[in-house]
Amino acid sequence: MGNTKRIRQQISELADGELADDQNKETLLALRIPEHLQTWALYHQIGDVLRSEEMAAPVSHDFSARMAARLEAEPMLLAPKPSLKKRIGILPGALAAIAAASAAFVLAPQIMSSWIPGQTTDPETQASNLASASPCIGASWSI
Repeated sequence: MGNTKRIRQQISELADGELADDQNKETLLALRIPEHLQTWALYHQIGDVLRSEEMAAPVSHDFSARMAARLEAEPMLLAPKPSLKKRIGILPGALAAIAAASAAFVLAPQIMSSWIPGQTTDPETQASNLASASPCIGASWSI
């Protein structure tokens, strides 16, 4: 719970006479802050209104039925569906990263073998080795 929310709760408990003794000092110190002092005054005003005879007016006998009918007549608000782009999110980027990692995994051993010192192979042999090792090379991809 946030500090301001906790202090407000303690001020409410102090106003109601329900604050624990170990919290009195902290709450009274908080009342030195103008914002918390305003909260104290507001809580007392609310209490005064709740205890007021003038505010204790009874509601009409059909109040609940009329209120329910008015709520029923209110238009229903619907949130729009998220766009396709938001629903897909990072999927295309993730698929591209997976494809790049897969290609690197397949091609790296072939490329690394041509860089071993002391081993010389002509470019045509290297190209045919790469093509035979990975049937996907040279194929056109579409997503």
